[in-house]
Amino acid sequence: MLLPYPQFTGVSLDTQQGYSWYHSLQVTGERRFRNGLTATGTYTWSKDMDATSFLNPGDAVPTRMISSLDRTHYLALSAIYELPIGRGHFLLGNSSKILNTILGGWQLEGVYRYQSGQALGFGNALLNGSCNGWTGIACRRISGACTRSSTLRAL
Repeated sequence: MLLPYPQFTGVSLDTQQGYSWYHSLQVTGERRFRNGLTATGTYTWSKDMDATSFLNPGDAVPTRMISSLDRTHYLALSAIYELPIGRGHFLLGNSSKILNTILGGWQLEGVYRYQSGQALGFGNALLNGSCNGWTGIACRRISGACTRSSTLRAL
C-alpha cells in the first residue's frame, strides 16, 4: 500500500527546557590626578548558573549547576597619561599653532586585564564514571572514578 507522503516517516519533538541566571558585585573606581594622569579600576565578582541539561535521563527538570561561561573574578586596570607637550604645558608651552597641532595632545595608555578561568566540571563522574566535563584530559574508568591518562601532556 502506498502512503500519501512517503518522505515523512515520523514525527519528532524537540523542546527547549532550561534557564540561566547571573549575579554579580561590580565595583569601579576612577582617580584623576593633576599631572595629566587618570587611573581607572574595575572589579567584578560573579556567579553564572544554568539549568540546561539533565543529570540522568529520567530527571523531570534540568540540573542546576555552574555555567560553562562562568568567570568568577574579573579585574581591569587602566591608566591614561597626557604628555606635557604643547600650549599650556611644561614642554613647548609657547609653541606655534602648527607645532602644537602636530606635537600637542598626545597620550599614553596602559591596560591590564585579569579574568579567572572556567570552573572545573566533573559531569556525571560520581554516578557512572563519565568525564564529559573535563576538556583536554583523557579519562578512563577505574573503580568509578576519573583519572588523568599518563599518555597526554599539557602543551
